[in-house]
Amino acid sequence: MADMTAAEIGRRGYSTFAKRIADLNQGDIASAMGLSDTTVSELKTKHMERAIALLAHCGLKVVDVKARCMPEATYQFLTATHERVMARQPSLIWEEDK
Repeated sequence: MADMTAAEIGRRGYSTFAKRIADLNQGDIASAMGLSDTTVSELKTKHMERAIALLAHCGLKVVDVKARCMPEATYQFLTATHERVMARQPSLIWEEDK
C-alpha cells in the first residue's frame, strides 16, 4: 500500500466511503450533521470523490474509524520481524493442534 499513487489511494478511499454510506441512513447522517437530506445527497454525489482525491494528494487517506494506523518505520519493523520469525520457525506459531 505504501507504493500506491495518490490517485489509487483516492479511488480506494472513495470505494470505502461509498460502501459505508450505502449501509447508512442518509436522513440520520443529515440530522447528525445539522444538514438537509438534499445537502448530504449533493455532497455525496457531486463533491465527495474530489474531496477524497484532495485528501490523497495531501498525503491523507480514508480509513475505518476502528483501524489503527502506525508510522512507516513501525510497520517496516513489524513486517521484517514477522518475516524473520516465519523463516526460522513457522511451526511455532501456526502448528496445528494434534
